[in-house]
Amino acid sequence: MPGGKQTSYTLALRFELLPLNLRAAAAKLLADDVVKRGHLSTGFIGVAHLLPALTSEGRLDVAYQLLNTDTYPSWLYEIKRGATTIWERWDGITVAGGFQDPAMNSFNHYSFGAVGEWMYATIAGIALDESKPAFKHFVIAPRPGGGLTSGRGALLSSYGRISSDWTLAGKAFTLTVTVPVNTTANVALPYAGNVRRDGAAATAEADGSYLLGSGTYVFTADAP
Repeated sequence: MPGGKQTSYTLALRFELLPLNLRAAAAKLLADDVVKRGHLSTGFIGVAHLLPALTSEGRLDVAYQLLNTDTYPSWLYEIKRGATTIWERWDGITVAGGFQDPAMNSFNHYSFGAVGEWMYATIAGIALDESKPAFKHFVIAPRPGGGLTSGRGALLSSYGRISSDWTLAGKAFTLTVTVPVNTTANVALPYAGNVRRDGAAATAEADGSYLLGSGTYVFTADAP
């Protein structure tokens, strides 16, 4: 396994191609390679799965490290060069200035832009429940990290607008969620101390989440 590429480890983890006894070793090799390089080295095939793979294997810290990287190649490198969309090439605008060949450089591209799915599912925490398609039932489980003190996201589902908006001020965590009519959601908070919903003590399900019907709710909790 040593000597593999980031994409090799990423796809093996995401598509469950490894025996269970090798997953932890592969995840460590992947995270170690990212830390050693200081950036990602995946291309079109692997980049969409890289941050989700790190997150699911317990290395949210490394996933946020990649999101916060601003040197080439990275998402923030593009932003520093003036991008307002995600390009087909990491260096669509070069350090020296000027565009790469526009004949092979889409300036609004799906592949590297797939990081948006991870941001919705991890920062805002809005994720599908695959057993109930089309957001009939869904999960809101934000996972702060990377020095972020707030995050928000919204998604217009076929049932209506789903939203998640959180802040972390010192040890005070606040999450406001909106669940559309005719849907339900399980909300999982990143902190478990003194959880309250709309000012009253909240009762969790067996898995620690909070089952909600339609409406807008405000959760508060104490962070460690």
